[in-house]
Amino acid sequence: MEQQYKNITKEEIAKLKEENGGKVKEVEVDGNLFLFKQPSRATVKAANKTLVQTKSPDDYANIIIANCLLNSKDIVDNDDETYFTLQSKVDWIVTSKVAEVKN
Repeated sequence: MEQQYKNITKEEIAKLKEENGGKVKEVEVDGNLFLFKQPSRATVKAANKTLVQTKSPDDYANIIIANCLLNSKDIVDNDDETYFTLQSKVDWIVTSKVAEVKN
């Protein structure tokens, strides 16, 4: 049986994935699905600059979430628990590939 979410339809998911070249990350929180596009270099640079200036990981995460979240921004803006849960996934959202160091 296909998963159904409270905040988004399968058609909306397919459309957002198509619009973003299929490079969309999904995070499920309490029956809601949040889609994130890969952040641009400019977004990561702005987030890093803010982190250096404010020394606040929260500010860094806020920039990434605000610029990469593709749906249900109203839920994130109005539900602190959801925001903090998504905030804990920011490193995963930013990282697009797995790398292995070899000697």
